[in-house]
Formats: sequence, structure tokens, C-alpha cells
Amino acid sequence: LEEVSEEFQRVKEMEAAVKQKEKELTEKENELAVREEIIQKEIEKIRNLKEKVEKGSRFIDRGRVKQYEMNFIGRIERKLRDEVRLSGKTFKIESIKENKEIDITKFIGMKTRTGILGEKDVKNIPENRYLIAKLVEKKLIGAKDRYTLKAVFASRVDRYVEMGFDTDPLELNDVNAYMVDARDEARQSGETVVLCLASPTGFEEAVREHISSDDFHRNFLSRYLSVILIDLETNMMFYNPNDEVAGEFAKICEMEIDNEKMARIERCVGEAVKEEMAAKGYAVLDDLMKCGDESTVRATFYKVAEKNGWNVKYVEGVGLVMMK
Repeated sequence: LEEVSEEFQRVKEMEAAVKQKEKELTEKENELAVREEIIQKEIEKIRNLKEKVEKGSRFIDRGRVKQYEMNFIGRIERKLRDEVRLSGKTFKIESIKENKEIDITKFIGMKTRTGILGEKDVKNIPENRYLIAKLVEKKLIGAKDRYTLKAVFASRVDRYVEMGFDTDPLELNDVNAYMVDARDEARQSGETVVLCLASPTGFEEAVREHISSDDFHRNFLSRYLSVILIDLETNMMFYNPNDEVAGEFAKICEMEIDNEKMARIERCVGEAVKEEMAAKGYAVLDDLMKCGDESTVRATFYKVAEKNGWNVKYVEGVGLVMMK
């Protein structure tokens, strides 16, 4: 009887485990159904729009934006520790200084949509740090070429304060403010300023087209100002193809990429996205993290979308979604 009782107890436990598993599967199916409904509504919205959607195509939260800022400034500073070669000439770093646009300590204790900001929250808010480096040609006699490199981390700090994240690429109005300041500084000093502007949420297509245009070349490209844009999320860089100075300084501003790792992850993401698109017509970024480290997967995610002419949209409760 004792053995029968023990066997009966084991059967009951197994039945309970099966029921629990069935419950979990049902809950998961319900979650996926809700996610599917949310995504399909967003897809329908985009299909009803006549123009390409760029608003809400990114999602960078406080922790990630702070990492981008520290990495960008640290990388540029490291490259400027020694002499640099530009256009076949050697330049020494005459001076270099780091500064910030925003004093984030003033946000401690502020009441926002996400709650009251503590010291830890505030330390994850970007300060829009920038480096100003003076480069002078190493030359014994004759006039020396001189450049000022201004490497700026550009983010909408107010959004990271109030909401804890940003979802929009920088617009032309955002970028113009930095270009005007850099141009005025160049005219005052009489030296060429190279503005290296790095954005954690990238740049709208209108900005990239403007920088690359002949109109920009004629009106802005002079001995005063050269501009380089860096999309920190996709590792992509933009500058006017007619600007030789920008082309040379791009070597200093460019991201450091492990090509072998990138190729491996690109294959994985490409295949996974192809399967998801064929089956559902969309792909969710979070479902692709099996392909590798998050930063590289995110960069590849955007590249796949751009290559195929698909849209990327931040969907609340789901994350970043690629849609046809």
C-alpha cells in the first residue's frame, strides 16, 4: 500500500507539472498574440503614410547613451595622444581639452515622467561632451598647416532626463546649430575647423543628403569648415565626398570594427530576418540577439533594413521592429 501511495503521489505531481507547463505555454501564446496585434497596427500605420517614416526609428536608453558618449570621447582622445598623418603630412597635437555642454548634477532630485531622478539615474544622462584638439604641421621652415578638430557628442539631453530614452534621429535643425557655431569659431581663428558630430540616434536622411550635396560643398565647404557625421548606432559615417579634409580626418573619427565578427553576425542576422519576413512580414530586434553581442546585432539590424528599403520602428511594449 505504501508503494501504491508513493506512485499515486508521483502521478499527481506529474499532472500538476504538466498543467503548469500548459498554463505557461498558454500565457506565452497570449503574449505573442498581443505582440502580433500591436505590430500589425504599426505596420498598417506605416503603410498609410506616403513618405518614408524616420520618426521613432531608434531606441536608445540612458545606460546605452552614456556608454556611447564615453566610448566616443575616449576613442578620439586615444587617437590624438601621438602625432597623426594627414594628406601625407605629419601633425603634432598642440593642445587638447575636453568639456561638456550640460551640467547633469542639476537634474538630481528632479521629478520626471519616470519618477524622481536619483544620483544613479543622473550619472547615466549624457552631458554632450566634446573634445577640441589643435593640430599643427611638423615643419622646420615655411608656413605650417593648422587645424582644429572639434569632436562633439550630440544628443537630446532633455529627452533622456524626462523620458529616459530617445527614439528619433537628429534633424537638420539640430545639426545646423553645431555647424553654425563651428563655422563662426573658424572664422574668428582664421583656421579650418573640422566638426566631427556623433549622434547616438543617427541622422535623418535629409541631414545626410544635405551634407553630401553640391550645394553644401559650394556654400559651407571652404577653408573654414569641414563636417563629419557619425551614427554611433550603425557605425556609419557621412561627409561630403568633395571635401578632402573631411576624408582625411575621417580616419581619426571612424569607429573601430572587428570585421570578422561583423561578417559572422551579419550572416546570422540576415538569414534570421529573411525567415521572419517570409513568415510574418516583420522582424523584432530582441529575437535576433542569439546572433551575437547586442551592439553589433543592432548595427546590422539597421543595415539590413536600409539595404532592403524596409522601415525600423520603435513599438512600445515590443521594442525595435523591422517592417516591410
